[in-house]
Amino acid sequence: MQQHTGQHLLSAVFQERFGLPTVSFHLGESVSTIDLRGPQPTPQVLEGAARAANAIVFEDREITVRYGTAEQFARMGVRKQVDRTGTLRAIEIAGIDFQPCGGTHVRRTGQIGTILLRGCSKIRQDWRVEFACGQRAEAAARSDSDLIARVAARLKCAAHDLDASLERLLGEREAAARNLKTLLPKLADAEAASRLRSAGMPAGGAPIVVEVLQDVAPEYLQYYATALARGEKVVALLAVQESGALLFAQHRTAGHDMNALLRKVLDEFGGKGGGSKDFARGALSDAAKISDALTLAKSLVGPSQTSA
Repeated sequence: MQQHTGQHLLSAVFQERFGLPTVSFHLGESVSTIDLRGPQPTPQVLEGAARAANAIVFEDREITVRYGTAEQFARMGVRKQVDRTGTLRAIEIAGIDFQPCGGTHVRRTGQIGTILLRGCSKIRQDWRVEFACGQRAEAAARSDSDLIARVAARLKCAAHDLDASLERLLGEREAAARNLKTLLPKLADAEAASRLRSAGMPAGGAPIVVEVLQDVAPEYLQYYATALARGEKVVALLAVQESGALLFAQHRTAGHDMNALLRKVLDEFGGKGGGSKDFARGALSDAAKISDALTLAKSLVGPSQTSA
């Protein structure tokens, strides 16, 4: 009853004061919604609607049930006309709303309790406003307050400083991302050079680097494989333990087909992926099979030429 009457009041305020009619609504278990048609409600419009609706709540206006025909209701200034015939039922909130409705409602606006707007998002051509009334609004506000307190505690700042702390964190994250983008290729080059030096050049063949990486950034795998494959006749068979990602790469002089190799491995162990003759990547359906997958790939390339 609180949510339904609150919906009537909010819809009336949005239409009468801001020219945004309600085209549909939904009363949920915790949050309800109204869909508004028209220009996007600005933060100022949303705040204005909430303030206006709550002012009417605090005025404790009377809510009356009326009966009559659609024609009679039209002459009385109904908010939304209906095409039904016969005697209809309507709800009137004194001085703000008159709307045909067969649902249950409170008797005075004060019984709605506080109306809390929870957000606004684009839904096709309309704008969906989330709201809660009465006890649900109180519970939502208390939950929001608890969340703000926990976040502020984690960030070691006062609640009113959260905006500034968030901006600082976002700036630090962007700087870290730029640094990571710069450093990862350099790290991959250094580790690839070290790995190839330790592998040496097998007699009668080329080094095949087989390695399972752990706790690496997703983009590092590509940098590392590219750096390894710059070596003459090198074949790199790489995987990531946690995700089951696979990346097979070779120098153009190695003479194998990495895409065909990957497909054979995926056919055996399951997964998806693809690529070119010199560079192919994919992922196993089951990351636990990563070692067996690399063992098979190594044997297909040439077991006599391996360096792990």
